[in-house]
Amino acid sequence: MFESFVRLQAEGTERGYNTDSNHPQFDTKKGAFTHSILLSDIPTVEVSGQPYWEIFADINDSDNTPLISLDDVELWLTTDPDQVGYVDSTGFPSPVQHLYDFTGTIKINDVNQGSGRGDLRYLFRQDGFDLDDCTYGNPDCATYLVLYSKWGGDPATADGYESDGGFEEWKVKKYVVLNGVKYKDVNGDGDRDSAEPGLADWTIRLYEDDGSLDATDLLASIVTPANGFFSFTVGEGDFLVCEVAQTNWAQTEPAGNTVCSLTSSGNAAAGYARTVDKGDFGAVTGDFGNTPLSDFNVNFRDLTGSTNATISCVKGTTPVGTSSTNESADPETTLTATGQKIGTYVCTITITDP
Repeated sequence: MFESFVRLQAEGTERGYNTDSNHPQFDTKKGAFTHSILLSDIPTVEVSGQPYWEIFADINDSDNTPLISLDDVELWLTTDPDQVGYVDSTGFPSPVQHLYDFTGTIKINDVNQGSGRGDLRYLFRQDGFDLDDCTYGNPDCATYLVLYSKWGGDPATADGYESDGGFEEWKVKKYVVLNGVKYKDVNGDGDRDSAEPGLADWTIRLYEDDGSLDATDLLASIVTPANGFFSFTVGEGDFLVCEVAQTNWAQTEPAGNTVCSLTSSGNAAAGYARTVDKGDFGAVTGDFGNTPLSDFNVNFRDLTGSTNATISCVKGTTPVGTSSTNESADPETTLTATGQKIGTYVCTITITDP
């Protein structure tokens, strides 16, 4: 499935770019097929380990005149969804960022006439570009991609590669994205609150779910950035999304399953099992919450050195910690509790007359 974001249409030569503005420039056609697009809505694919943005062109020349040329492709980044103001000699004014420029001639024979197809797949290399919050599917992205293009060459040359008046569209393929946020569960309730921050440097893994999880099922692995966001782009199939456990943290979300248990993997037990069917698209979200673990001590000292005392602590109805018993030789009693979640603990000191 595809989503178009700019439609151009003119005789001979046509050009334009995507925007939400009610006053688009050049040969850009207003309507549902032309609109702004967030950078996070552009799929990322890998070719030989190198990430690329993937965009398709839908070419709609007639059966009688299927030839057309693509002569200019430019990518710009902006924070304004209504971006306008392209100037031939300089492009868009500052602070719009110029990201990519192709000027030349790509001659195309549109053998698949008709709309709704991806006739030309165009990959834009991401070398040297920091995506920050704009990885594919990231809801925090606020940067828009503007794609300017020109088709049809120079009509004065009449070489047969002019536009015949049919429209051309740029579009993106809609994939399924398994995404979420790795966050600090400050109150330990297993549900992310608005003030609970993302966590960096946690490893999230994607596995093929074949019913018997082992290390050979690993498909991809991501280390979370500062905002904790992660995403995997997948096709149809069965998958597991798991996180690698870290010491002094307890997993709070998800809870109640052990789908990620794998001997010697380091995975936390709970994760997400996802099934993607043919024709599915969009984001399927599942967050991972962890609360930090702490140690605490409770001390009682009998200044007379003549009583026996013990300490007991509970969280709810669950006993925690280990207590020593004071005696004349050692009048101090200590309860030590390690690896405890945030919460309320009730501690009782029991004194026995000698």
